[in-house]
Parts: sequence; structure tokens; C-alpha cells
Amino acid sequence: MIPVKQKYLHNSITKGDCWRACIASILEYDIDALPDPNFYDDWNEYCQAIEQVVKNLGYDIRSYSIINTKQEMLNSPDTDGYVIAVGASPRFENGLNHCVVWKNGVVHDPYPDPLYIQSIVAFDILTKIK
Repeated sequence: MIPVKQKYLHNSITKGDCWRACIASILEYDIDALPDPNFYDDWNEYCQAIEQVVKNLGYDIRSYSIINTKQEMLNSPDTDGYVIAVGASPRFENGLNHCVVWKNGVVHDPYPDPLYIQSIVAFDILTKIK
């Protein structure tokens, strides 16, 4: 895992790209080679675009709610135990989520001024396609 900071912060003009930065960090991949969320109006289209690039790199990315995540899933041997934790951002009161890299706790927050996440709602896990 090589820490990558996000390029865009969420505000009224741009969409933040913390998820993209976490994926780039875990896969040790160029963030600019991953789709930019600001080129998509629809979140689902953006997710599909990211998932396709990740698939081309030989990985699947799956999201699991916190209640459906088993501890052994977080060991994630295909990525040396690094996964993405998704949870409430401490910067927004409207329920906007933020992503951080997790390995038995937060190991990297892609935000320039790390405050991590307030609570985990899901984990995104990358696994090699066999």
C-alpha cells in the first residue's frame, strides 16, 4: 500500500474522490488512471466505471455493510489486509460518507487534513479475480 491523497475535496462545485484515492493507494496505482468522479452525473455510472478499471487490473471490488462483514473478510489476503472503510465524514453533518484505508484500524486517510471517519457503515474489499 502506497498512500495517495485525494485530488478533489467535496464541495458545492466538485465531488470528492476519497474512494478513488483509497483504491489507488491499495492497488499502488496512479490515481489519474482511475475514473474521475467529476466527469459523471450519476454515482452508479461512476461506480461502474471504477469497477471496470479495477476488473481490468485483475480485481473485483465488493461492498459489505458493517453487519454483513465477517472478521476473516477483513484479512483480505489479495491486498495484504488493506480494505476501504466507509463511514460518516466528520466534516459534513448531512450524512456524507468518507473513505479511508483500513488494516486493523485506519492506516491512511486520503483527505489533506485527516480526521478519519466517525463510524463505519461498510467495507469495500478488493479481491483478485481467479
